[in-house]
Amino acid sequence: MNFLPISTLPFAVVARGAAMITVLGVGVWGCSRSNGESAEEAEQTETDLDGEKLESGPGSSGDESATPGSASGSEEQDSLAPGGQEDPGIELRFLEAKRDMTDVGLGEVRTYRVRARFVGEGARPKITGVSSSCGCLSGTIVGTPDKDGVEVEIIVEGSEPEDIDGVISILGKDRKVLAEHTVVLLVTSRPFITPQNVQVDPKTREVRITLGCGFLKKAQNTAFSFEDPKFDEALLQLVDWIPDEQLELEYLLKTETFVLQVPESAFGADGETIFEISTVEPRAQTFKVKVAWNKN
Repeated sequence: MNFLPISTLPFAVVARGAAMITVLGVGVWGCSRSNGESAEEAEQTETDLDGEKLESGPGSSGDESATPGSASGSEEQDSLAPGGQEDPGIELRFLEAKRDMTDVGLGEVRTYRVRARFVGEGARPKITGVSSSCGCLSGTIVGTPDKDGVEVEIIVEGSEPEDIDGVISILGKDRKVLAEHTVVLLVTSRPFITPQNVQVDPKTREVRITLGCGFLKKAQNTAFSFEDPKFDEALLQLVDWIPDEQLELEYLLKTETFVLQVPESAFGADGETIFEISTVEPRAQTFKVKVAWNKN
């Protein structure tokens, strides 16, 4: 079994995944709070339905007029009860538990989705955007809110070691909080892989999987090594292998991106396979990435 050290060639990091994440390699790590800052004390950021940041201050309530057919404009008539007031008999609730435990590695970016549903009888309140209580979390509305509720995509960024409770809020008119979702976030220096569940684009048939680890600048040992990856060569072909080392503000990020391709012959039917890789340093951990595709 060969141990492969990370080299330091200057290639670009690919560390963002648009697919939902299903963790197959699990580790347990400890960390203390880095700054003791609560979600209420953290600086808030807000985005509208198009994912743009909302400016704070007078005249910026996040309720700008929208073009016909948009989520924030087309539904204004039926979002208000008679008399022009929101109906107090209906509320928006997240379907998932209000507290979501999320452990991410230093330098890791993780994306997932949660859904909020309207509960009760009456006119639906107007949804104008999403706010976050800290810089490590961001959220955007997916698609257009419907009569049943809304889906929110949450992005968690392990930009520095921390242990905090972050809050994602769905906003209504005049920045009224309609629903809240708490993310209990723990960021530590440990190996990670992204994405962990990927759907192959039949046009390119290409998959990019990034193994990485962030090290604090004061760390004396930044060794990062792993075993040969394991995968079915009849279903996955390794076409490139891109190492990278990047110095960020708080940490040194080492990554290795594997570029793989599903052969055209495999698209004759729906299929899936597993890409498996194990790290050796700084700690032993095995990751399994599910690669799936649909019949072309």
